[in-house]
Amino acid sequence: MLRALAERDETLTPLAPDMVSAADIQEACRTVAGWCRLEVKRETALFYAATTAIQIAERRLGVGA
Repeated sequence: MLRALAERDETLTPLAPDMVSAADIQEACRTVAGWCRLEVKRETALFYAATTAIQIAERRLGVGA
């Protein structure tokens, strides 16, 4: 999902997909699971998790979007 988002929208983040760590993704999944409703579709939850992981990585690396 991260690679697909980065390829689809180059303005989303200056980070390369491989700069988002497994720890960033895990934290994003926990964050999204905390505020997604059960009726949210899987694809929507994955999108939220991917964009949240990017934001977490950007903060970790000190990169602003």
